[in-house]
Amino acid sequence: MGNIHAITVPKWGMEMEEGTISEWRLEEGSLIEVGDELVDIETSKIVNTLEARHPGILRRRIAEVGVTLPVGALLGVCAEEGVPEPEIENFIRNYSGQLELVNGIVPERIHVAEVSNSSNNSQFRASPSARKLAQQLGVDISRIVPTGARGRVSKEDVERAFKSGETRPQDVVNSPQVNDTGNISGNSFQDIPLSNMRKTIANRLVKSKQQIPHFYLTVECEIDELLRIRQRLNEQLDVAEKVSVSDFVTLAAARALEQHKAVNSQFNNGFIREFEAVNIALAVATDAGLVTPVLRGVGSMSLKGVAVASRDMAQRAHAGKLSLGDLEGGTFCISNLGMFGVRQFDAVINPPHAAILAVGAGERRPVVRGDDVAVATVMAVTLSCDHRVVDGAVGALWLGSFQRFLEEPALML
Repeated sequence: MGNIHAITVPKWGMEMEEGTISEWRLEEGSLIEVGDELVDIETSKIVNTLEARHPGILRRRIAEVGVTLPVGALLGVCAEEGVPEPEIENFIRNYSGQLELVNGIVPERIHVAEVSNSSNNSQFRASPSARKLAQQLGVDISRIVPTGARGRVSKEDVERAFKSGETRPQDVVNSPQVNDTGNISGNSFQDIPLSNMRKTIANRLVKSKQQIPHFYLTVECEIDELLRIRQRLNEQLDVAEKVSVSDFVTLAAARALEQHKAVNSQFNNGFIREFEAVNIALAVATDAGLVTPVLRGVGSMSLKGVAVASRDMAQRAHAGKLSLGDLEGGTFCISNLGMFGVRQFDAVINPPHAAILAVGAGERRPVVRGDDVAVATVMAVTLSCDHRVVDGAVGALWLGSFQRFLEEPALML
């Protein structure tokens, strides 16, 4: 038998148990070099690209786009050009091997994943070009009779089905439906499948609200001095280095966490883990869902350093270029909805953190100073605390320090 190599679902991170095939980068028959991008796999946190570890030719793509498979399941087969087809088929049928894992985890036995034809589009066997065309034309690919290689729907099958007009999608329902109150409604709807990321977000937030005793502390910060310093700094900085209000918030939070280490901690069964380094997770809303990339060692950063690092994180988050390492190791979280015009909100704690800071918009408001009324730019911030770790007084002290740094930026610069 010639050199045949299995392409399997890797284990990216200790918590990864399965992955969903997002996109194949290569067609069957493509030449593969070591390091070539083979397939995009969506985990519970992000989409990662699996790279080739062996040269050869992509002889089989076993798993179709949309299918969710456990770690170690067979995705495809890479082999030399001279390996005959019967050997490839025999390899697939009899495949069982040792899964090469990262982080020194003991290998386990793995098996070929069975992908069946069904009415679920995510599991239906079809070529990527056929799937793309079906989506563009609005054709329900699960209703097409496949005539392509190895029983797959081909691009020609989709074109034929579109012309016949018999496979239009059935996911929008216009018939009367019974709503939650039992009343008949004529409203149409569309069911949108949950991505792995959305499932993870839902599960983690439900677990957070059910298991973590939240309490909330709010203060209003006057940020006019901050805005003046920011303007003067940005007049001297290059475009790539310009600082935002969010960067001041991040640095102020780090300085406060250094002073009140009890907030820079997490609850573990039987003990509280208090961290020395300040690693702040910044909530970023992307098309795929909410992600929280982590800025490490913020306590030792300058304001410009925070600006450059956070901008890079946000850009990579929106481009889907974050690694699992970028999302792990946070000790505190900040969620800023001020840019969306939200005045104030309460954020749900991101486990295993002990607290999260919710940042609202800066607004011009009247403020009372002694017997006088003045106008100031005021920003409301709310600290959500895990009461198992952070007592009310500790949270209040942290919030007081944060407020002082934000209202007197020179103290942290």
